[in-house]
Amino acid sequence: MVASDILGPAKSFRHPIIGHVGLNRAGLHVLRMTASSCCASWRRRLLRRTYEDFDGWRVHIKKFRKDGVVAIPNFLGPQQFELLMTEVRGLVSAFTTAHPIPTNETRGFGKPIEYAEGFDRFDGGTLNRFIEINKASAPVAHRILHRPSTRALMSIARTERNLKQNFYIYQMLQELDPGNRDPQKDFHRDTFHWAAKFWYFLEDVEAHQGPFEYVVGSHRLTPTRLGWEYRRSVDSAKQKTPGGAFRVTSDELKKLGLPEPKVFTVPANTLVIADVRGFHRRGDAEVGTERLSLYGSLRPRPFTLQPTPGSLWKVKA
Repeated sequence: MVASDILGPAKSFRHPIIGHVGLNRAGLHVLRMTASSCCASWRRRLLRRTYEDFDGWRVHIKKFRKDGVVAIPNFLGPQQFELLMTEVRGLVSAFTTAHPIPTNETRGFGKPIEYAEGFDRFDGGTLNRFIEINKASAPVAHRILHRPSTRALMSIARTERNLKQNFYIYQMLQELDPGNRDPQKDFHRDTFHWAAKFWYFLEDVEAHQGPFEYVVGSHRLTPTRLGWEYRRSVDSAKQKTPGGAFRVTSDELKKLGLPEPKVFTVPANTLVIADVRGFHRRGDAEVGTERLSLYGSLRPRPFTLQPTPGSLWKVKA
């Protein structure tokens, strides 16, 4: 059980081994990071042919590898995009009618409120509404997200192929309670191993709508970054921190020699994919602003050497 936890995606420093002070002083956390990175690099080599047939993706994949993030504008043609928007608007309207905005009585990360069609989850004063996409309820979205070219792009982004994929229509309602700080608005990295998230934005994202922000290049495991991870792991082990999504301050980002964050104010019909081992956050927003996208969280098994199927989709940060 312990070995499977160490060689799996577990990241809580309340775990008796993962959060062991002595083992982290000896470098356990950094070893897990570097070993999982080597495994991901090997899987990418095995998956090269997965995307070689789609020439249009090569430039985006190259940028994604270099920067840790890529934005692909005009992802769909006008006709496909209009069909998708008609379907999404209908599903969002039906979901809103069936499930009015719930009352939030917690601070920080809330527990999912489950429905037949999806779920709600509060991040502080931000309400995240997820509507599951499947072939029966959302045939247009399902067809687009499972077409060969899209699957090839997602496969190389996540270093896995032919996985059971779950996607969501994602409606974000921000600052419903401005006094309840949204923890996703602090710069952080999601987990110790290579992972990715994507947002296919269905409406323009402007500066006042809390756009996605990413520190370009922060996904790389440089000696400076590994030193920071080592210190944080020892501190987290001492404090028995429940989560492994380390927060980082602006001063720390500067000391790590990283650039100013890039703000993704993007037009509708733009796909953004980010390696969330890099530092990112949800930007500050005006009260009551919304964002609408298709969304997926792509988390491969950290230590496997074969890009084979598995149940790897997560939604929580």
